[in-house]
Amino acid sequence: MRQMFNIIKNGTSNAESRANISAFDVNIRVSVLSIALHGSFLAYLISSGETYSVNLCRTPYVTIFLVLIEALKHIYLRRRYEIDGATKPLVSGVNRFESASRTSNNQTKWLPLVKKVGLCCSVLISSMLFYAFVSIVLGAPYYQNMETLSLAAVLTISTVLPIVLFIGSTNTYKLLFSETIELRTPLAQSYLDLLKDNCIGVILGAWAASVVAPLDWDRPWQVYPVPNVVGAILGALGTNVFRFFRMVCFGFHERIDGKNNV
Repeated sequence: MRQMFNIIKNGTSNAESRANISAFDVNIRVSVLSIALHGSFLAYLISSGETYSVNLCRTPYVTIFLVLIEALKHIYLRRRYEIDGATKPLVSGVNRFESASRTSNNQTKWLPLVKKVGLCCSVLISSMLFYAFVSIVLGAPYYQNMETLSLAAVLTISTVLPIVLFIGSTNTYKLLFSETIELRTPLAQSYLDLLKDNCIGVILGAWAASVVAPLDWDRPWQVYPVPNVVGAILGALGTNVFRFFRMVCFGFHERIDGKNNV
């Protein structure tokens, strides 16, 4: 009986260990991929001089490259780990909005492709307009509309688009309105937290880069919105670098503690 109990206990601990390893693996691999893609993109912008002309009309491929970066990360994650961004099913009798949620989920499941694309575009356009409004409130020139929209597009692609690709448009709306989203697996929840951290890094990077704008150095990279766009990309890059070293140190200490406990 005791041997059977030990077998069950060891099997449970091994399953938990595999779950932790896979979550660790996802964080490390996605961070490395993001560092490589964002670092290469930033190096291209600086070397080619396109950093000084970030505009949706004159240089649309700059934003297209950012879309491709997020799409590549999403495709790699789905094919490599098969992570599903579906939410947990609601328990009967717990939530009074259960029936409405189920109806909404069923409708979303059978929505035609055109309607899904429309929902996705509405989320992205709403986020883009919100970022543009916040930029103007925080001091962006209101007469430079195209530059402000370019900055808003970069922020939307770097923050909202990855979440839309992962959990869908409906759940992204819920998340943007401060609703708690619980995904089915801890691995998917861990990746969603990773995307949230990335949003914080991008926004802080774009905001912090504004300090160079009022300086009287008369440099071309001081012209709005160049420092904010570069700051947003650096924010995403810095967040992934920080996460990578944090996960490496965390995993190293976990292994040391495990060896000491043996």
